[in-house]
Amino acid sequence: MLSVGEDGADELPDKGSSEISSRGYIAVVADGMGGVQGGELASSILRESILELAGGSTCPNPEEEPLRNIVDEANFRILRKTDADPSLAGMGTTLTLCWLKGNELTLANVGDSRVYRLRNNTLEQLSKDQSPVGRLLREGRITIEESRTHPHRNVIDQAVGSHPEGLDPEIASFEMADGDLYLLCSDGLNEELWDHEITEVLLDALQTKQPLISAAEKLVSNTLLAGGKDNVTVILLKVGIPS
Repeated sequence: MLSVGEDGADELPDKGSSEISSRGYIAVVADGMGGVQGGELASSILRESILELAGGSTCPNPEEEPLRNIVDEANFRILRKTDADPSLAGMGTTLTLCWLKGNELTLANVGDSRVYRLRNNTLEQLSKDQSPVGRLLREGRITIEESRTHPHRNVIDQAVGSHPEGLDPEIASFEMADGDLYLLCSDGLNEELWDHEITEVLLDALQTKQPLISAAEKLVSNTLLAGGKDNVTVILLKVGIPS
């Protein structure tokens, strides 16, 4: 049994997150690109595809092959929409998905939106940015400070809706622990706030027992105050696993 949110699973937000019957819970961040119209449409197609396909009888568990199939189908749906309307050329979206079931979190990631985990007062990025700058950072060839000003910092390797030959999403599973706090966000957050600034907001919320929505609003507010050059999306999930 898994509870998510401040008081239980019924606290999951309506947009980007939904209960998938007995299959667990899914939270999704989709950061659209291709202009206002194209970006919104691409992210909408992605979210609707995930909820439809993950809720179907052919996808009973958050396993690698079903997740890859879901991502590919969403990718082709966006491409078909683009083919039907040339004015939407170039639209696509990142994908950061967390599927929580039992004591396990499975993530699927395309692009540079992120999943973080706060455990034992330590913030750790679980997803890997699919970008040239992300690879340079992981290889130790640039510093975090340099990554924030790199001329290619807004370039990503792939997006949902951009590859007719199919996508190669990052898929990984993690064992959850009681009290874990998971943060899903678009790059608008981490481009403005340092990890220690994000950690400070989350720890303050936990220590003062603030509702998670207050912590999410604080992160968005701090991002805007820091410059807020891009859209910001934040989802927080607090895990309680009964003994």
